[in-house]
Amino acid sequence: MIADIYELSPLQAGMLFHRVFAPGSTAYFDQFACRLSGRVDAPRLQRAWQQLVDRHPVLRTSFHWEGLDKPVQVVHDRAELPWEAMDWRGLTPGMQAASWTSWLEADRARGFEPEKPPLMRAALAQLSDE
Repeated sequence: MIADIYELSPLQAGMLFHRVFAPGSTAYFDQFACRLSGRVDAPRLQRAWQQLVDRHPVLRTSFHWEGLDKPVQVVHDRAELPWEAMDWRGLTPGMQAASWTSWLEADRARGFEPEKPPLMRAALAQLSDE
């Protein structure tokens, strides 16, 4: 369901313009990674990320332009955050590094469809028991 519809800010309009006219570009595609130490409760971490999406409308926003006079951003009541969990504990450190690089490249190649929220996803790669 739709919660709200807004016009785009000038910055958003510029970003959408580049996305529409250069669909293969990764100019506005950012990947963020961090290393967590200690035991990680993966289901709890996944729920926490979903709660962020649930709590902040901007994280449930999609962009629409086809057939419209002006593009708009649509805030949805709900958006399910894509989550991927990978268990790489059995891999050597070198294989873990190679797997990470390969995963990042594949993730970037997947891209995003601006019309489908959320415009983010999360993943957890477990490297060790701690």
